Formats: sequence, structure tokens, C-alpha cells
Amino acid sequence: MYTIHKDQIVEEFSLPMDVLGFNGRYFAGSEYVALGTTESDGQDGYDKKNIVEMKVTTEAKHEDWFKGPLMFMQLQYLITKNKEDEGQKVFELFLEKGYFFGSWVQPMEERHNIMEDIYDSLDDEDMREVVKKVANGIKRVSIEEGKIVIEARDPSSN
Repeated sequence: MYTIHKDQIVEEFSLPMDVLGFNGRYFAGSEYVALGTTESDGQDGYDKKNIVEMKVTTEAKHEDWFKGPLMFMQLQYLITKNKEDEGQKVFELFLEKGYFFGSWVQPMEERHNIMEDIYDSLDDEDMREVVKKVANGIKRVSIEEGKIVIEARDPSSN
């Protein structure tokens, strides 16, 4: 079941485990995606960072294996102008911090744009350009009570 609140989408799940041979057992938990901002250290020239946060927790107790949520991740997103492409605005995504099965995921010292990995994973060059065009054509995404609002960028603004 999904619930959409201001700046947050929450999913609660209960998946039957019969296909894995665990008849009558369920994998239950919840996950969320939230939009927000955090204070910046100013080194990147910004006062605040735009953050997408994701977290997955389970009902199962796993403290003997690891402590904390199943997965937690904070990503910073930027919309910048690409000097190489006549000032075209580009959507960039960077790992701020993360936690996966009890281990902290350290961001690389050199910032790495995760969106490039997404684009590069597409084998079809035409599809890659379509995905880039769609992502770069988004001006703003907001999560409001009961809905997700995607505002398109004015094509004349680059």
C-alpha cells in the first residue's frame, strides 16, 4: 500500500515467501522516498543541498546479523548548466551517504554523477538521448498530499 504525503511517499509491503519454499511466511516492512534540503558546508558554492532520501526497513528482527535498516541512502541532486552543450541544463545525482545491510557506503572522494551510470546502462543510443531529454526537461518534482507533481521546464530557457 502506498501513501503520498507532502515531500514523502511511503510504501508498506507484505510479500508471500511461498515461491522460496517458505509457505505461510511473509517478508513485511516499509520503505519511503522523501524530498528535502540540508545545510551545505558552502564548499560547493551553495547554502543548501537538495536531497532525495530513501530507506527500507523490515519487520523481521535481524540484530544478530546487522543493526539498522535494510537500506538507507541520501542523494544530492543538482540542476546545472552544461558548458559543453550550449548551456543546456543538466540533472545530476550524487551519493551523500548510504547504509546497506549494516555497512556504511562511503561516497567517493571525487564526486560521481550517478545519472551518467543510468544513461550509460542503456544500450540503445536513441533511448539514451530520449531519457536524457526527459530528465533534463523536468523543472521541478514535488510530492504533495495524495499526488506527485512534475513541472516541465520551459523549452526556451535551456
